[in-house]
Order: sequence, then C-alpha cells, then structure tokens
Amino acid sequence: MKKVLLLSLLCLSFNSFAKDVQDMTKAEATIKHKELHAEVMKNADNSIELKSSCENFNEFAKSAGKHKKVDLLDMKAFDRFSEVSDVCDAKGYSLSY
Repeated sequence: MKKVLLLSLLCLSFNSFAKDVQDMTKAEATIKHKELHAEVMKNADNSIELKSSCENFNEFAKSAGKHKKVDLLDMKAFDRFSEVSDVCDAKGYSLSY
C-alpha cells in the first residue's frame, strides 16, 4: 500500500506523462522509468491492469529514448526494459521499439 501511494505521489509531483518527457531532467526520467517498471511487475498477474501498464511504459520509453533522457548505454535501464518486454510479450502486449 505504501509503495502504491508513494508511486502515485511521485507521479503527481512530476506530473509526468510521456508528452512531458522533454521537460524532465535525466534523473526524473530515470525515476519515472523505474516507477513504470515497478508498476508493470506489480500488475504481471492482472491482465486488465497489465495492458495499461505496458502501454504506459512503452509510450514513456519511446519518448525518453527520442528525447535522450534515458541513456542507450544504461544497462540497468536496458534490463528494466527487457524485463517489462518479457512480461508484456508473455501476455500478448508487444512493446514497440
């Protein structure tokens, strides 16, 4: 419960949706990337929630890559993307690159 509340508060504090990525710092984008990863992992067993989580992660990841907010050589970010991709693909929600 605390994690959900914390994630919600962080989302509100950054007011971060994919369209706002270009206004984020790299640190804020990394935090958001981690939050969305955690959300997908939390919803891995709930198909309805997972679809939305996968779409949100995918939209953010594409925008963050486009605006160079998440480094391409950041192996931790790559690992998070790989984990999310595996979970989403297993349920039929493919991520576009």
